[in-house]
Amino acid sequence: MISAADVSVVVPAYNRTGELIELLGSILKQTMMPGEVVIVEDCSPEREAISQVCEDHAPLFKRAGSTLRYVENEVNLGFDRNLRKCLGIPNGKWALLLGNDDLLLPVAVEEVVRYLSVNDVAVASRSFVRFDKDINQPLGLSKISDTDAVFKVGSSSSNMIFRSGAFIGGLLFDVDFCRRNESNSYDGSLYYQIYLFSLAFCSKGIGYISTPIAAGRAGNPPMFGSADNEKSVHVPGAYTASGRAKMWQGVLDIVSDVQKKFNVDLMTAIKRELMVRQSFHIFEMNAGSGYRANRDLAHELSRIGLFSHFLPFSLFFLNAILGRRASFFYGLARRFFQKA
Repeated sequence: MISAADVSVVVPAYNRTGELIELLGSILKQTMMPGEVVIVEDCSPEREAISQVCEDHAPLFKRAGSTLRYVENEVNLGFDRNLRKCLGIPNGKWALLLGNDDLLLPVAVEEVVRYLSVNDVAVASRSFVRFDKDINQPLGLSKISDTDAVFKVGSSSSNMIFRSGAFIGGLLFDVDFCRRNESNSYDGSLYYQIYLFSLAFCSKGIGYISTPIAAGRAGNPPMFGSADNEKSVHVPGAYTASGRAKMWQGVLDIVSDVQKKFNVDLMTAIKRELMVRQSFHIFEMNAGSGYRANRDLAHELSRIGLFSHFLPFSLFFLNAILGRRASFFYGLARRFFQKA
C-alpha cells in the first residue's frame, strides 16, 4: 500500500510563469494532497519570476499539508538532463511528472494512490484531457484503454511504450527504479522517459490509469533548443524536420539498446507505430507549412527509415498538393476514427 505522502509531484520548469501558477493552483485543489511538490528550474529567462511564484505559493502548500520545494540548476541542462534530475531528487517513493504548462485534475493523487496500491509496476501512464486555454472547454480526451491495465512484454505490443510514454504530463515513475537505471546515453533525444518505459515494459510492466488525471495544453510551442546538447538541432518555439527526425532517431536508438538487453523484439511494432499512427500527427502539424517544409520532413523520415509505409508517403503528397486545405482532411479523419 502507498499513501498520498509517498507521491511527489515533480515539474521541470523553463519559462511559462503564468502557466506554472495555474498548475500549482490545480495541485492545491487535489482531493488528496501529495507529500511534496518539486519545481526544478532550468536556468530560464524567467527564473526570477518562477522563484517568486514558488516563494509565494510555499505557505499555501504548507497550510494544505504538503511541501513546495524549489530547486535551481546552475546551468541550462536541457530536457533530458533536467528530467533525469527531476526523477532522482524526490523524497517520495513515486514521482508524478508534469510539464510546466500542464494541469492536474482534482482526483489525480487519489487515483494514483488507488492504482499503485493494487498494481506492482515500475512506471505508469494515464488518460488525460487536452485543452487550449481553458480547462473548462476541453478539446478532447486521450485514452489508450477503457480500463486500468498493465502493458508488458509477452502480453502487449511494444508500441504501447511510445503511446503510453511520449507525452510526459501525468506520467508516474518509481523513484528507486529511476535511480537504479539512470543513464546519460540519451541526452538530447528529448525522450528520456521512453528509455525508462522501455525498461519497465520488459520487466514489471507499464501501468495505465484509465481515469483522466492530467490535462495537457495544446498549441504551446516547444521550449527545448537552448541547452548546449539541443541547440545544434532544435529551435525554440518550433518543430523542425531535422529536430523531429532527431527525436524519433532517439526513440529508435533507445528501443534498439533495450531490446538487445532483454533479447526481445521491440523495434518492429515501434517502427510501425512511428510510421503509421505518429506520422499522421506530425504531417497534420505540418499542413500549411509549405512544400519545402513537408519535403524536408519526408526526407528526414526517409533518412532514418520511417518513410517506407504508404501512409506517410500519401500524407506528404496531401500536404504538398492541398497546403492549408489539407487540415480539412485531417479533421474529417479524426472525426471518423473517433466514431469508429
